[in-house]
Amino acid sequence: MSWLQDQVTILRAKESLIEAFGVVLYTARDANIRKVLNDQDYWQAFDERSGENWAVIATRIWQGEYEFPSTPPDTLAMMVPIWREPSANKQILEEFGLEESKDTPCLLIFAEDEDGEILSTHVKLDDTSIESAYSSISNLLDALAASVAGIKKENYKSAVGSFSALSRATKDHKEWKLVRKYLPLARWASGFL
Repeated sequence: MSWLQDQVTILRAKESLIEAFGVVLYTARDANIRKVLNDQDYWQAFDERSGENWAVIATRIWQGEYEFPSTPPDTLAMMVPIWREPSANKQILEEFGLEESKDTPCLLIFAEDEDGEILSTHVKLDDTSIESAYSSISNLLDALAASVAGIKKENYKSAVGSFSALSRATKDHKEWKLVRKYLPLARWASGFL
């Protein structure tokens, strides 16, 4: 049983929590996310934003790296770098359907359905600066907390229902980010019409 499964078992015992959980996954290269998560004031703000009914934890996974393949002497070969994933990450990445640790930093939302299948989705987090790291986490937590607030208390222990609500909120959040990204371009282009 993994560390994450142990944490989920402890959290499931709390009646006030929904059956879907969040995990912020990051590696050592995600310095700004790491700084924000390790700061007690920021962490307290995230805890307040996520609300009382949804648990979010954070864990650092090992960082993969690109390597060039070795070739025998006097041989021409294509020098395409190959991503090497640490074996320590294999279990957590497979459980949540992530291809590689290059997909981090992210907020991973997951639940386990009645058949023991893991349902998961993830949203990439911005690590370009401390401010962007904080705002990407807090904006996402705000959207997800609003979704959790819409879940009726009698449905808290429905893993599929809780996950569906959070999954829809992440989809809406991703779409809104895309609209905000291209809105200036649309405004600029409309000036030509």
